[in-house]
Amino acid sequence: MISYIIGSLFIIFGLIFIFKPMLLKQKIINKSTKKIKKYLFLISLIVGILLISSAWEYHGLIAIIISILGVISIFKAFLFLKSNITEKVVTVIEKQGALFFRIYALIMIALGVLIIFGLHHSTKVFVY
Repeated sequence: MISYIIGSLFIIFGLIFIFKPMLLKQKIINKSTKKIKKYLFLISLIVGILLISSAWEYHGLIAIIISILGVISIFKAFLFLKSNITEKVVTVIEKQGALFFRIYALIMIALGVLIIFGLHHSTKVFVY
């Protein structure tokens, strides 16, 4: 059940960023470094926890991959606490065009589809 909700959120946000790719860029540039640092930390931490929790109840290769992505996201969250990394992220985002955000949106949609469909199929194939 939770995997449907998490996967749907990834797909919804991915669709928003495909149709309005510069929305995320404007929001990030307009915030101060301290606020961005807090937002990036919270978003990465929440995404990591949600990915791990959605893969926790399933078995198989796809569940392991999603769990690894969750752990990487949590480690990334703690890296965002350093202001140097936050400033580098903002600098990189300022230089990017709409294509970058559309590719990011496609990755989000693919991850959402993987969470919704991949976890359920992997449990049917790899259950002992």
